[in-house]
Amino acid sequence: MLPLAPRLKLVLVGGGGGRGGDATVAVTFNVQATTVFGENIYITGSVNALQNWSPDNALILSADNYPIWSVTVNLPASTTIEYKYIRKFNGAITWESDPNNSLTTAASGSATQTDTWR
Repeated sequence: MLPLAPRLKLVLVGGGGGRGGDATVAVTFNVQATTVFGENIYITGSVNALQNWSPDNALILSADNYPIWSVTVNLPASTTIEYKYIRKFNGAITWESDPNNSLTTAASGSATQTDTWR
């Protein structure tokens, strides 16, 4: 019985006020970044939807509005999230400089986060 009690506590804490913890907010990330041909911009961060800081699984941004790169991600609602942009070019990965970017998502709806590569 003891192993079951902590799991129950985690479910109740993560419940998000009766929503079951499944509420998400669509966040569009826009970052201004100048690149060379063949170089791409990605994002990764502190939650599953941002691939938990994994550069290998980071989400690629679209260059359709270059030099603004963008992607829309469904993130957990009412959550503080840290993230960084990374560059990938010819197998090399370059992380954006410190500190991590941070945002707190709303309880519902959508949002746009605008950044400049640093």
